[in-house]
This record gives sequence, structure tokens and C-alpha cells, in this order.
Amino acid sequence: GALFSGARYSELARFLVFDFDPTSSTLLVARSKSGKPRRIYLDAEAANFFGDMCTGRRGQQHIFELDRSPWGKDSAQGRMAEAAKAAGIEPLTFHELRHTAASRWARLGLSLAEIAAQLGHADVRMTQRYAHLCQQSLADKVRALPAMGIYDVREIEMKLPVQ
Repeated sequence: GALFSGARYSELARFLVFDFDPTSSTLLVARSKSGKPRRIYLDAEAANFFGDMCTGRRGQQHIFELDRSPWGKDSAQGRMAEAAKAAGIEPLTFHELRHTAASRWARLGLSLAEIAAQLGHADVRMTQRYAHLCQQSLADKVRALPAMGIYDVREIEMKLPVQ
């Protein structure tokens, strides 16, 4: 859910079934960190995931439960370690899932303002912390720009990795 939505752990823990709108493919964050409600827009895969999570459940039920109870403060802690081990990756924090969602959106071309809106950031300054993860995307876009036509253009082999 965090990878698909970029939602904070506390927001995911509060999501109720009726916060997911399959018609608009959105999640309603009724109470965010800033106190302002917002909608998170979902792509088709994310909408399918949340749709499956909500199927056959009542509107007042929490989307994410552990042993039929809403997530608590540390409900995901042990499960994160299990999931990382099962995936064959290094252990990570739950908050890194939020960063991963943001960096994915940046790589796919969403602007910092659009990502900030998805994440519930008041402005792009907080979101700019994610921009360093998109250097390859920037490099690819610049290299795809048309030539000015004032010098002989040849393909060159880039020997330095993008920092």
C-alpha cells in the first residue's frame, strides 16, 4: 500500500474501506499530518490492489489490519523484516517505501509539485529531498534533446557514472 500510494504509515493505518473510491481511483486521507484532507491518485495497478483489499469488506473496516485489528504503532515492524528477507533485499524502514514511491513518480515524469501533492507536502522544498534519486532520468532527458546543429554530433561512450 505504501509503495502504491506514498502514504505515511499513520495514514495507511487509518484508511477505512470507504476511503478508497474505485470510481475515481483515489484514496482519501481524511486526516493528514498537516491536518488537511487530500486525495491520493492511484494508477491502475494500485487501484486494483486497493480494490482487492476492500472487496467484501464493510466501509468502516480498516483496510490494513493485523489479526482483525487496525494496525498499531509497530504492527509492520516484524513484517517489514520478513518481507525484505523473502524478497532477497536488505532490510529497510517503512518510511523508505514512501521515498521509493516518490522517486518512482519522479522517474516517470511527475513534477515535484505533483509529487508534493501526492505526499501531502505543503510545498516542494520537502519533496526536493527525493530529487537526488532521479539523476539518471535527468541525464537521459538531457541526452535526448535535439542537437543545436552547430557542431558535428557523434555518439560518444560515457565513461563516468552519473553521480
